[in-house]
Amino acid sequence: MKFLLSLIFVLFSSPAFAARLPHIAVSAEQWEIPAEDVLQAVDRTSEIQFWNAVVNLKTQLLSLAQQSDPSIPQEADRLAKRVISRIYQLSQEYRVVAGPHFQNFLIKLHIRQRGYCYHYTEDLLKDLTSSAWQHYQFFWAEAAEGTQHESNSVVITARGMPFETGLAVDAWRKGGKPFWILVKDDQRWDWHPYDYQQLRPLNLPP
Repeated sequence: MKFLLSLIFVLFSSPAFAARLPHIAVSAEQWEIPAEDVLQAVDRTSEIQFWNAVVNLKTQLLSLAQQSDPSIPQEADRLAKRVISRIYQLSQEYRVVAGPHFQNFLIKLHIRQRGYCYHYTEDLLKDLTSSAWQHYQFFWAEAAEGTQHESNSVVITARGMPFETGLAVDAWRKGGKPFWILVKDDQRWDWHPYDYQQLRPLNLPP
């Protein structure tokens, strides 16, 4: 048993496994700079994956907005780049190498320290709420709370719109890869705002 655990530790601590994820090297100062400077990818395939995710998320974010304000597309673009960049960055920090349940297994063995769904939610929200957003707001969402199947995600809505109209960003579900779905369309999880928020977006003043 000790040999098996040692083998798992060696294999999944290897930089070769970490390299399987797209490498997104983004510093805090880069969030607001031109798009061509946001991404530093290991190869062309990773770059294509990144920009496809950005474009698709931006499209979904635009569909949430109910106004015709000309500044909305620009903010949706900025938000999409930030979410996708941060998800890839966190996956590298957590050293995710396989599916979500395997990452949980490695955490239980103390081979990894982070990578549970609530880690993604906590770290992504911490980053998003550190900036001002005019047209979007964020919730910490949970499902199956209080059970062994409890899950957490970030829900994004257009500002002033109810939680139920939002988009659940659940990076854990796909093993550290970008994933999102409308709250009302999610057949796997029945999302609710985390209790302490009292239905209040995290980026709004009390």
